[in-house]
Amino acid sequence: MTNNLRKGMPAARCSPVAGPFATNHSAKWWRLRSPAGMVYQVHNLQLFCRQQFEENWRRAAAGLRQVIRWQEGKTKRTVSVYKGWGIARGENLTTPK
Repeated sequence: MTNNLRKGMPAARCSPVAGPFATNHSAKWWRLRSPAGMVYQVHNLQLFCRQQFEENWRRAAAGLRQVIRWQEGKTKRTVSVYKGWGIARGENLTTPK
């Protein structure tokens, strides 16, 4: 590992633009419906999945992205929910914990 990487990687992890925060430059707004029927509006799906699913957060984020791809008609595979979680459209919101 070069000196630039040794210094840059920790700095990137702490950065509000590049790190795992709601302010990440790649973060998008999502409206999710939980298995209990509660609707959440979140900014940064990966951060939300880290908080909700803990150990399997990567799989949960990939599953929810697959649901939205199916709803947008970008995949042939029918995926309407991931373990009871789905994409909400025009429903009342619940603030996430």
